[in-house]
Amino acid sequence: MGLRKTDKGKKSEGLAILLRRDEGEEGGHRAAGVSNYSKGDELNNALRYVLDVESSDQELCSDGGISFAAVREALDERVSTLASESSEGDAAWEESTVGRLGPRVVAVDQTSVFGRLGLSPDGLRLESQGNFSSCRANSCVFAGKWMYEATLGTAGIQQIGWATLGCQFTNEEGVGDASHSYAFDGKRVRKWCVEPEGYGQPWAPGDVIGCCMDLDAGELSFYRNNVSMGVAYPNVSTLQPGLGYFPAISLSHGERCDLNFGGRPFQYPVEGFRPLQLAPPASEIRKSRYLEGCFRRLIEVTGCQSSRHLSPNVMLSKPGLPVDDRVLLAAAIVSPLRLLLESNYHILNFFIPFLREIASQPDHSVPNLMLCLNMLECALGKDEFDRVMTIVVESLSRACGSSTFKPADLPETASYPHLMLMNSLMKCTSIRSLFLGLPNINKLIEGFLTRKQPTAEDLKELLPTVWYKGCKDDTSSEERMATIVTALSSALQKVEQCQFELLKLLLEEDKTSGSKHVLHFFKHLLKANQGASRNVQPPGLSDVSVLVSSFNLLLRLLRPSLMLQSDGHSCLEDFPARELFVDGAVSHERSLHHDLPRLGGLLSYLQKEHPLMVAASIPVHVHLEQDVGVVDGGPPLSQIHLVPHNMVGKLLHILILLYRLGIEAALKMTLHQFQAEAGQRAQLLKLEQKLANSEKNGTAKTKQVDDVQKQREEVVKSVRHCTWYKVVLFMPWKQEGMFLLTVYLAKMLSLLSETSSDLFRYVPEAYVEAMLDLFQAVVKLEPRFADLEHMELLGLQPVISFLVQHFNHPMLVNPQICDALLQGLAALFADKHFLFACECNEHAQKTLVPDLLKAFDTRYWLSISNIFLSIAKGTGFSQSQGSLNSGSAVFRQLLVETCREKPHLLDGFLNRLFNTLNWTVTEMTVTLGEVGEHLERLAMMGRNYNHPDVVRLYRKASVLFNLSINLLRLLELVAWQMPSVFLSGSKLNLTRVVEVIGFVLSHVTVGSDARVFNNVLDAPQSWQEWKSKVSRSTILAPMAGILTSLHKAQKMGPQQPPPQHQGGDRRGREFGGALWGSVGLVSNAVSGAVVGVQRLVMGGSERRANDSRESTEGTHTIAAALAESLSAPPECLSYLNDVEWKLPSSGGSGSSGSGSGSAQSAPSSLSLELREVLDAYKVEVDRRSRSTSLDFDAAESIPEDFLDPIVMTVMEDPVILPDSKITVDRSTIERHLLTQQTDPFSRADLSKDMVIPNRELRARVEQWKSKRLKQFDS
Repeated sequence: MGLRKTDKGKKSEGLAILLRRDEGEEGGHRAAGVSNYSKGDELNNALRYVLDVESSDQELCSDGGISFAAVREALDERVSTLASESSEGDAAWEESTVGRLGPRVVAVDQTSVFGRLGLSPDGLRLESQGNFSSCRANSCVFAGKWMYEATLGTAGIQQIGWATLGCQFTNEEGVGDASHSYAFDGKRVRKWCVEPEGYGQPWAPGDVIGCCMDLDAGELSFYRNNVSMGVAYPNVSTLQPGLGYFPAISLSHGERCDLNFGGRPFQYPVEGFRPLQLAPPASEIRKSRYLEGCFRRLIEVTGCQSSRHLSPNVMLSKPGLPVDDRVLLAAAIVSPLRLLLESNYHILNFFIPFLREIASQPDHSVPNLMLCLNMLECALGKDEFDRVMTIVVESLSRACGSSTFKPADLPETASYPHLMLMNSLMKCTSIRSLFLGLPNINKLIEGFLTRKQPTAEDLKELLPTVWYKGCKDDTSSEERMATIVTALSSALQKVEQCQFELLKLLLEEDKTSGSKHVLHFFKHLLKANQGASRNVQPPGLSDVSVLVSSFNLLLRLLRPSLMLQSDGHSCLEDFPARELFVDGAVSHERSLHHDLPRLGGLLSYLQKEHPLMVAASIPVHVHLEQDVGVVDGGPPLSQIHLVPHNMVGKLLHILILLYRLGIEAALKMTLHQFQAEAGQRAQLLKLEQKLANSEKNGTAKTKQVDDVQKQREEVVKSVRHCTWYKVVLFMPWKQEGMFLLTVYLAKMLSLLSETSSDLFRYVPEAYVEAMLDLFQAVVKLEPRFADLEHMELLGLQPVISFLVQHFNHPMLVNPQICDALLQGLAALFADKHFLFACECNEHAQKTLVPDLLKAFDTRYWLSISNIFLSIAKGTGFSQSQGSLNSGSAVFRQLLVETCREKPHLLDGFLNRLFNTLNWTVTEMTVTLGEVGEHLERLAMMGRNYNHPDVVRLYRKASVLFNLSINLLRLLELVAWQMPSVFLSGSKLNLTRVVEVIGFVLSHVTVGSDARVFNNVLDAPQSWQEWKSKVSRSTILAPMAGILTSLHKAQKMGPQQPPPQHQGGDRRGREFGGALWGSVGLVSNAVSGAVVGVQRLVMGGSERRANDSRESTEGTHTIAAALAESLSAPPECLSYLNDVEWKLPSSGGSGSSGSGSGSAQSAPSSLSLELREVLDAYKVEVDRRSRSTSLDFDAAESIPEDFLDPIVMTVMEDPVILPDSKITVDRSTIERHLLTQQTDPFSRADLSKDMVIPNRELRARVEQWKSKRLKQFDS
């Protein structure tokens, strides 16, 4: 009758509702009336086309309507014919069980499980919840060719393969650890059978591993995504008692996978291998395929016209069948199909491709799909329809994670077909209601947001040829590379658009029904990944691609709210800070709220020590900039009203927490990959240049060619990874979204610190960390999404202001946050464009330099050094005189003015600088000594110099070498800008400079102390990276700069200040006037023309010049200081004259000692100035030798009160300690005060300005020296 009877003889529920008339006794034809059909034969032809039956005398319609009895008879006859034709296939199917033992339905045998292993109800999805868990399937094979598939949920340590019952599972041993068990592990890229061996390819989440056992040939092989990795074991034991091989798997903690023994169609079947769980017999498959074809043709006939060419006899130009006839005809077809749909295999193998074909029709996909789904729901009934569609949805969700990007399918590749079908299905009300009511809806959404990550082999297929700057491969070009990247970007954009459309459908449903599916999903993500930051991660964590997709989706959803729209409104103008930071509006989970590190400490501490007032409940009003539109290539801003107003702040908070849980690590890893790629390209350039200039032949030449080729392969591999990361994370519109989020966070946090300081303490550290990381990513990326002018419009200055005002903020209790803020500033200062923006920032002009000087200590010295070195670019001995504008004249002038106005800041800064420099150079020399010892020991043993311990020490030494250079460059900056600090007043700073110079020179030039450095530097087999990073001239250059700066300042008389900075920019307009120091103040100090110089150097003492001799007291010369010091041997200083000054031409700051980049000779004028210093030094040495002889001859006659009681040398500037009344030399007590602010004799408090000059004793000492000198001359 066209209706499927239930067990109780009742009609199907869905169809019974639609039937409005009783069926006739003669066979249930429905008289539609002649008016519905123009010709009976046309209807017959249409039905024959739908049923795919031959033209015959049998009529399928009667009285102008469909004869459903004839339709059923025709269907039964056609199905019987197919069954008879498949009899041979069914017989072969019965025989296909030979060689196999076990139940027909194959799953994991729960009695075989060892360890804590989570299993799904069907026994096919595994997740290890213990340290090492193992299991077997419930079926085994002993003959024939068999396979199963394992789809990886994670890519850690898993041993997938086969094992006999003799393989015993323990906490440490699993599949492959015993004889007669074989496994493959793609994490370690090993095969396992008692002992591991190298085999296969690295795997990634979503990979499908095919495990193939050929017991006829005794071979075992593995496939990865349909690519054979070769025969793993060619001599597998067979046909012996007890050698039945079970599919088996061992997983380490947190690993998961999905097994398929044949209950679902294999994703990558291997020809000749059978599934352990047999597929349905051939008759069922042919029957299912036929009935699916009938249903598809019914949609074509009764639905919207398709562009496909059909039989000319098919009635397509008519209005179509009535609804009742359409449903009854569908029921006639679905009735025999319904039994088949009870098998998941038929649903996955035939029904989903059928739906995908309907949904992909170019013109009328949506109406035809809706027609198909409505007819199916009516024909199957709601319960059966829901069951089938639940399997469809779960299959589509699962398929997204294992679908790879295939070049042949671009741009509609990867998970796009599955997402496109799901979005089409979601337009059906019944399916949308079904999906929203599923208990595992959050897991299903996770699946749809999963994107399979490509491995190196996958990227090689996606990007067969690559281009990069300096590429010498004739087969690649920039244009071809751009074309490939555009195609890849387009494919990913299609996937992301489908994901966004799915999220959009959920948001629209939430707005209509008042539910919170979207919010609940993101809360689920937070809860599932709350342990991601632990050293031992818990099981159940989401794939990283899920977090990245969620981050991008939230960024896109919130993008319109981060700026004012055309209506002058934004949902984020009022940020609910207290609701989120204190009350935990998003989640009350302890680890997601209470345990979040805050800027002011833990939440429990803050609630006790800094409780909030009621006023803090008022939302923070953030002033936003006017939206200027999306950058080219970005998605349209059609989602402006998509997110409910009360949900926007919560979604922003979720975005920040998601960043903390997973995006942060991915972003930093990506930026590290970018840096590594740049370093690899630089190394390749060096090797290519070395090869081009090489005169070697034979084996040596071949080795050089091999080295270049290996490095080129590494560069190509790295460029492929970086290209993928840029497409996934850093497309221009994503960069813009990151920057807008950074601007918003900077404004919001600045308002909190200014208007509600207590609430500012409650801000999670993740907010600052996310702001800094995203900002640095945008700053460091090339190319950027926009130029500086556009970024200024979007709000660059508030970000700079936040960094400047908060790196030394008293409420930031975590020093790592402060250092991160300084690193953000260092990244800005390293780029000349952002440096100009910093010069224009009002807060930077007022407070940055003093705060930097104050904060320079053992915690932050490295970041602050990088900032100062960026300011100093283009200055000093190692820089070209034509590059003076490469640094910042503005901040150099601010540095000088700050030190003049606040000399105590300079005193503390110099003391900490000297201490840090002493530590780095000492550690460097000690490490080099350890390297030398290892090299000697390895040479005696005849072993390779690239021993891991030696390489580690080399790396440490190179880092300390570059740090020492940076600090010396910083000292050179002070000497160049403010030489009076060393040449006037106290001699302590000059003495410490000379000590540092002497120590470094004696250890890197000539002499016994330099032997270790020379041996390590010149070792023929020393680590190549050491040779590329270390150069003697780079560490000597800043010391030469210090010497020439101080000598030049001493020589010069009063001159006009340097001209105002020219360049037509704001820094030139706002900062007129001279740089104080190198020519102005110092020259006057030496000539006695400036009053108050000693107040600068001596920390505020109020000395006054009473006579001409005292007006020049406290002035020193670098030549005399070198001659007096015992730490600077003459041969080491003379070595500077013989150096070939090959220095980096970049004028970089932190890289001045790296040895990278092109080199140039130092300007000849600087070399001449250095020679003048050394000549003056020789004169002073000669004069000093006479004075030393005098002191030696008169040693016994030196008055006791002339000797310093601590160091027992003749005092040059005696001072009286106010408490103990003991007289010591000024340099002695000042050095003591650097570490202890007490009187060394009485322990009373003491500072530099409290000492009393002993002018009477000084005069006696000078008179005594003069008398002795006259006696010596006579």
